[in-house]
Amino acid sequence: MVKVDILLVDVLEQVLAFLLSTHQEIIILDFHRFEDGLQESLPDINERHNIIERLINDYLGAFLIPVEYGWNRPLRELVSLNKRIFIGYARDHRNRQFFHTNALHVWAGSDDYTLLFRHLNDRSCRSPSTPYPVSLMGALTPKFFGLLRDKYDGLRSLAEQINHDLSISVFNEWWQCMNVLCTDYFLGNNIIEYTIEANLWREKNRQKHLQQQQQSPSSSYQKDVSNIMLNLSKL
Repeated sequence: MVKVDILLVDVLEQVLAFLLSTHQEIIILDFHRFEDGLQESLPDINERHNIIERLINDYLGAFLIPVEYGWNRPLRELVSLNKRIFIGYARDHRNRQFFHTNALHVWAGSDDYTLLFRHLNDRSCRSPSTPYPVSLMGALTPKFFGLLRDKYDGLRSLAEQINHDLSISVFNEWWQCMNVLCTDYFLGNNIIEYTIEANLWREKNRQKHLQQQQQSPSSSYQKDVSNIMLNLSKL
């Protein structure tokens, strides 16, 4: 496991700074894989998680989306309420008021380009009925022996192999149905720009569909009236 010098408070401060500088962004902050120092076998494990909970509440409490809202509340409604952070927490013993079930991260688990895109194409437009978000991992997974042999020339090189085609697939195929896609080195692709554009198109199509539904009963009524008048004229 790689040790890092970044503290949880550092991350929370960055998230808070982002929230204060934006007005319409929704964040999914997912806590999972509790490892060194957070093993369930520790006698004071509940207190350790309580400390994490207090830190999250101290920094981000005003923006947390209550669990009672669920995952299906319209985003525009959440934005209007300024509730813009979903907290996913991979522990049964958790704050049930603001800590949601953690996201499911779907990995292809392969360092092969063809297998990765086959997996993404197969899963991208599925719509699982789950009480949590499902995120597709748009990244190649290095193998242990490949790392030992320096086969990949670093994770950035792996990302560069697929980032362009990820952008193309989002733009051409997946934009209508994909929910969450995670990528490495996102500055090397156009995923953010394309997903913003995709959301605009999806909203435009949704509004068009609603208008058609609203017009349909009226059109049917007018057609029925015309048929009645035609039948009366034949009497």
